[in-house]
Amino acid sequence: MKMIFQPWKFETFIFSLLVLMFFSTSCQTYKTQDPITENSSFGRRNASDGAPLDDDYSWIDNLDFKTSDEKKFNPENDQYKNIPDKKNSPNEADKPSGEIELARTQHMSVLARESLGKFSSSKLLEISQGADNPLDKIASLCYQDAFENAFKLIDQIYFQYKNNTSYWNQVGSCYFLKKEVSKAILFFNKSRDLNGKYAPPMNNLGVIYLSQGKNQKAMLAFKKASDLNTFALTPLFNLSLLMLRFGNVDSSLAILEALYKKENRDSDLLSALGVAYLLKNAPEKSLEYFKKIDRQIIIQPQVGINYALALKMSKKDDEAKSVLSLVQIPKDADHKNYYEKVKRVVETL
Repeated sequence: MKMIFQPWKFETFIFSLLVLMFFSTSCQTYKTQDPITENSSFGRRNASDGAPLDDDYSWIDNLDFKTSDEKKFNPENDQYKNIPDKKNSPNEADKPSGEIELARTQHMSVLARESLGKFSSSKLLEISQGADNPLDKIASLCYQDAFENAFKLIDQIYFQYKNNTSYWNQVGSCYFLKKEVSKAILFFNKSRDLNGKYAPPMNNLGVIYLSQGKNQKAMLAFKKASDLNTFALTPLFNLSLLMLRFGNVDSSLAILEALYKKENRDSDLLSALGVAYLLKNAPEKSLEYFKKIDRQIIIQPQVGINYALALKMSKKDDEAKSVLSLVQIPKDADHKNYYEKVKRVVETL
């Protein structure tokens, strides 16, 4: 199941410190059969209202009369599969070692296969240039903010995919990434109309509800998405993070530990488990998960700050300082403030 991961902030108190973490909730969107882009044949059709008689049919394109074989929705194609593996990643010699390791981690992560939101910019570029599935190309283009090219491709494949639930869901993903939430909601519901058993748009509505502060609706949406597809990990992961955010640590841990049995290499999952055990005042257990995260990811503040805190709480002062020294200082005020708080604690004798 293809998902878009949209980071959100996790906050809770622990020992007078604010444990802060970006958790990745996933989102996919779609588009209705209204104008695809301003210059598409559909757009020109709407613009022709009230035109002189000679122009009444000026909106018609030869494209409108072309027949295309429709691409039906195929669940087997609903994961990102064109990820270079550990041994056969192309052009590795031309990439920094950190990106190589991150790409390899992504190849092994089931959660990463459900979303392009967990991929590096170089990996997104590879997918947009080399993916066989046009929906994968659209997703990668939108994650690179290349919306003009993405919507051109959306126009090109419209007749083949107009009855494909994943197509509309993916089109809406672009609107979500453009922060046009109203359109994203509309397109999620179009995708659901085409296939009420398709889980991504339900999960994605949960992400939007979460961003709007409608936490109860978000929880219901994540539960519904999980019920629709019991094999998908992302809705359960999102549900566990929401529980963790509001202090229901035991219920969250039950889900996270079950997910860990299925996927034990994903950095977001490992980090979430680390935070959950921090909240249970079990820093040694927390470290079991933080230590499994690739060093290249530790520099990310959403991981490294809490890792340093777990080391400090475990009386590993020197290691805590070492890890915190690697962390990129957050730019936004809230996370920078949290970083400074943890730094003061870590540096306290």
